[in-house]
Parts: sequence; structure tokens; C-alpha cells
Amino acid sequence: MDLAGNLAVTANQSGTATLQLANPHGDIVATCPDTTAATAPASYTEANEYGQPRTPTTAPTYGWHGTKQRSTDDLGGLTLMGVRLYNSAKGTFLSVDKIAGGNANTYTYPGDPINHSDLNGMCTAHTPTCLIRMLTSWEPFPPGFAKWLGRRWDGHGRPGWRAGMTKAGFRFMRVGGDHCSGIPDTFWDYNFINACDAHDLGYDLMRFMNYHAIAAKHAVNLMLYNDMKADCRGRFIIAREACLSDAWTFYQVDRRLTGEI
Repeated sequence: MDLAGNLAVTANQSGTATLQLANPHGDIVATCPDTTAATAPASYTEANEYGQPRTPTTAPTYGWHGTKQRSTDDLGGLTLMGVRLYNSAKGTFLSVDKIAGGNANTYTYPGDPINHSDLNGMCTAHTPTCLIRMLTSWEPFPPGFAKWLGRRWDGHGRPGWRAGMTKAGFRFMRVGGDHCSGIPDTFWDYNFINACDAHDLGYDLMRFMNYHAIAAKHAVNLMLYNDMKADCRGRFIIAREACLSDAWTFYQVDRRLTGEI
């Protein structure tokens, strides 16, 4: 594995290492012996945007999305994408999506396969629906996110999130966050800490996926606002209206600070 957790080298039973050379999309496009005597790649492969092999016409073990270890071994040319098998010739999965709204319909791969992917077979990473599902359910995080987050925040490679609850429901939240950079999350007995930590983890996910669409920012910011409102509704009447007013103000400030508006 390389420093980002991507496939970089394989070894056979005798221990001979082969370097896996990738393009920016994460496809293994060539291999090379791990030796200074090598003067040229040992193999070259190319696939279209949906993973259908072009050169050669038979897919190697690791080709399209090969850095994420999506393999076609012993699957009749099919690719194992997490919980489902994928047919690159048709650009469709062989079984229905387990996540409602995960893709355009229950069988298709993302319509923009160059910029989007569905490596776990459950949800397109680059959609607001999938982003919120990762924060509010057991939908898997993208491969490599744990290492990235660990290096980014605590330097030890540990997963930087925890499971918890806001008044609105289950959330995954960043560990060691700044609770929305100074929002007075305990003022008047408010408790916005979990809401803020879930919001911050959402933006960590967007940074990791290089996904900065306005719709994604809106989805994460709205989740924060709904979580804050749910906390306010549990307050005594004397504090409830003030809490709701502050939650609205915090939400509008957050939208501006994050570039949603």
C-alpha cells in the first residue's frame, strides 16, 4: 500500500514484487518489476470510463479502480464492488442497490464515472444523499478515509470518529473537533456539541472525496440546523425560543462561512 492506502505493489508466492502503476483516476494502467534492471513496463492495460477493457481485451487482476483493489479474478470478467458484482460491459450491477436513492436507479453505476464512483456497491460517494447516509447510518465510509482522517487530526493513523446521538437521531461525529469553531454550543444549557461534531465530520468527508458541490454543503449544513432545532425543542419554554433563534443565526453564519451562500 502507498501512504494513501492504495494498492502500489503485489507479490507472488515466491515473493517477487511487481509495482502497480496508476493513473489519477486510480486505475492500474501498467506494471513493472521491482528491480533497478527494469527498462520498460512489464504490462499495460487500458479501460473505458465504465471499466470495460480496451487493451488488452481481457482485464488483468487489478485494472480499473485497481488501486482500491477492485478485482476481476475468477468472476468471469465481473468486478466485485463491495457488496455487489458489477458488469463493466453494460455499466450496471447484477443486483439491486440496498440503499434507496444510492444511484439513479437500483442497478446503474454513477452516470459520471470519471468524477464519481460506487466502490462499495451501495451508494455513490459524490451525492448529497450518500454523504448524509454515511453520517447517519452504517453506510461504509470511502476506502482510505480512516487513515486520511487519522493523519489529518491526530497524527497516529487512528480513525477520528465516533458513533453517537443528537436529539434528531444517530450520527457519526469527528473525535477532537472544535465544535463548529466557537459556536456557543452550551450557552443557555444548549447542547450542540454532537451536532457540530457530525457537521465537521461531514466536511472532512467532502475534503477527502474532493467533493465541494453546493448541494453537498447544503445537505450537511441543514443536518446541523435540524440537529440544533431538535435540541432546542427539548428545552423549557423560557429558553426554547431563544435557542431556536440562535440556531437559525448559527445556521446562516455556517452557510456563509462554508461557502454555501
